[in-house]
Amino acid sequence: MASVVSIGTRSGARRHWLTVALLAAIGGVAGIFASIDAPPLSLTWILLFVLIGAAIVRPDFALRLLIPVLYLIPFAIAPVRVGAQPPIVELSLAAIALGFISRPNSIRELRSAFSVSRQYWWVAALLAAGSISTLVSMARSADPAQLQYAAKLGIGVFAFYLTSTWGISRAFRSSVMGAIVISGAAQSALATAMYLRTDWAAWVFGLAETIGYPDASSAVRFLPDGETVRAVGTAVDPNVLGAMLAVALAAGTARASTSRGGAITIWLAASAAIVPGLALSLSRGAWLGAGAGVLIALWVRSPRSAVALAVAGLAVVSLPTRIPLLEHLRAGLMARDPASVLRLRELREVPAVIGDSPVFGVGFITESVARYSLQVSNSLLWIAERTGLLGGILYLGAVVDVLYSSGRRIRAHPERAAALAGFAAALVTGFFDHHIASIPHMVALFWLLAGILVGSMVAERVPSRN
Repeated sequence: MASVVSIGTRSGARRHWLTVALLAAIGGVAGIFASIDAPPLSLTWILLFVLIGAAIVRPDFALRLLIPVLYLIPFAIAPVRVGAQPPIVELSLAAIALGFISRPNSIRELRSAFSVSRQYWWVAALLAAGSISTLVSMARSADPAQLQYAAKLGIGVFAFYLTSTWGISRAFRSSVMGAIVISGAAQSALATAMYLRTDWAAWVFGLAETIGYPDASSAVRFLPDGETVRAVGTAVDPNVLGAMLAVALAAGTARASTSRGGAITIWLAASAAIVPGLALSLSRGAWLGAGAGVLIALWVRSPRSAVALAVAGLAVVSLPTRIPLLEHLRAGLMARDPASVLRLRELREVPAVIGDSPVFGVGFITESVARYSLQVSNSLLWIAERTGLLGGILYLGAVVDVLYSSGRRIRAHPERAAALAGFAAALVTGFFDHHIASIPHMVALFWLLAGILVGSMVAERVPSRN
């Protein structure tokens, strides 16, 4: 009987993947005929068909396939217009969510998870707060763009439920975190090459413009001094690049610290490859986030090493020697440069914004408001402005609960180290930049990590799935 079941399973899986291959072929042919003069557009056709096909057949596998897309071409848009042209990441994530919900056992698994994990309730309440804020804001002034933006952010937060359900499997957790590290190394290599050759960077953005990217002028970014170049890669913004690489570096270091044999060398090499892109992004928040994640990664293996590294880091930052990168970091910590002064000025607007609508927030409006500025660099304050104080409290409760629960006995559960280090790196980065709360694919990455952590905790109760 077992052999019959095994043969049937293999046969079913073969049919499933033949379906995905057929959809990929259809996408490739459609792309070739629709975009002979724009090869990158052909790639988006293939990616879209493969991801949606995989979402129908194996949504958990589709999510793993989505990680390199999220890291390497996060702003690529769908090659077809359905009212609007959503980015491939958000459209694919929506398809994966639908594929997940349509599974016969998914609702039962979610219901069971709600009964054993309070983190599920935190995130559900946060989604509800965001939905109410959007409806209230829409009632004040209808803005279809706001509804689309809120939907994209909501889909990103829903990634928590996907990965927390599938994250019961150790193989799933390992493959997702491995994909993040390898994709981060690839993005770092690309960003470094584009930094060193600005003419090549302009060429890359010229090609990417056909799939929804801004024009070649965005290929090079500078510090406020207008002279110091920052690495961008295909992340468009240096701080977004830095945040993505901070997560990948923290996760890679954790994988190295908890692996054995030749795997240690592989993860160390991947982590080393991430460092140049992260350094050249000149994102101080990302540097601090990466540092926090690396310290957690080391703590799992050797608390003394983590403490020694923290002390050494503080000593280096305190050195009187003038080192360009250190001066840039010091200027930010001491609020001595225009960027950090601007961040402090933004904080003065927060009481006015929250005071205008403390219960429901101002919603996810996309246009500036005349009476105050909506620009604030802290992710918690960004959420509180848009969803009200209740939304801010729910967000804080959710992330603190996930962080505390998963980190409480981390040395006894080293398999959580990569996700915990990456999650901590994102949190620290979010203290200085709002991207983990405001950019849809970054929101998805953040809550994906939170879901991995919660899934690993749920797995303790069902070790047979681990």
